[in-house]
Amino acid sequence: CYDIETTGTDPNRDEILQLAIVNSCGEKLYNGYFKPEKATEWLGAQAVNGISPEMVANSPLLSSELPIIQEIFDNAEIIIGYNNLNFDDRFLNEKGIVFTGKDETDVMLEFAQLHGHYNPKYGNYKWEKLTIAAEFYDYDWQDGNEHNALDDATATLYVYQHLKLENKM
Repeated sequence: CYDIETTGTDPNRDEILQLAIVNSCGEKLYNGYFKPEKATEWLGAQAVNGISPEMVANSPLLSSELPIIQEIFDNAEIIIGYNNLNFDDRFLNEKGIVFTGKDETDVMLEFAQLHGHYNPKYGNYKWEKLTIAAEFYDYDWQDGNEHNALDDATATLYVYQHLKLENKM
């Protein structure tokens, strides 16, 4: 189960600032911060994720960590994320991370189908933020660090496990 934090929303222009991966027991497999190769400030994203240029100034470049990250994903049986199919995967793919032959689950889509409100205009269920899904299952954020990749990956796993029990996924 993984999550990223970025400098913005465009995988062709913006960069990954943090990536965290946990296993099915919630144990941390990877949690790294990265110094962007191009961006020097990201005020809008910083207001959301709290990651400042100073926080990552001495961090490695993502490119130096890609082999380690790819190996973790290669060893996974299933890849789980929240809004990963529409957002996170695009950033990782842009950097060369691939999930060839892997089962992927987007917990946001699963949660929307079970607990979302159908929107006839779009012919689909409304997507909810991770905080809403986690709150639905009484997840305790403990330190209130929503939008920290490690905390979000752990919360995503929690929601996934509850959906799995509820829906027999």
